[in-house]
Amino acid sequence: MYFSVIRNNRFFVIVADGVVETELIELPTEELSDQVAYLLQLAWNEGELWGKETQRKEMDPLGYSKVISEAILRMKSLTHDEINAESEFNEKRIDEYNRQVMVQVLSWKSTENQ
Repeated sequence: MYFSVIRNNRFFVIVADGVVETELIELPTEELSDQVAYLLQLAWNEGELWGKETQRKEMDPLGYSKVISEAILRMKSLTHDEINAESEFNEKRIDEYNRQVMVQVLSWKSTENQ
């Protein structure tokens, strides 16, 4: 965090991280030190936001996080009967997938034995 202070009639811009404070620069007027501290803090905040957005885009380039959050909200709003219906539907899909895999394995084994 950047801020301006007056020490011994001198105007400083200070950078602090919560543990340590360091004098960054001495300026000739209070207004100038206030303005420099404000602009440095503004630049820091913009850089932090840019970094977060860049990281989010790198981690989720196709934007699936919105789709996932909408699906979670929809699941939270389901009634007990709707949950049971979805569960049965998913079980049928899993059974169909397993059947298809078994057919593929059996056809692979039969061609291997020939």
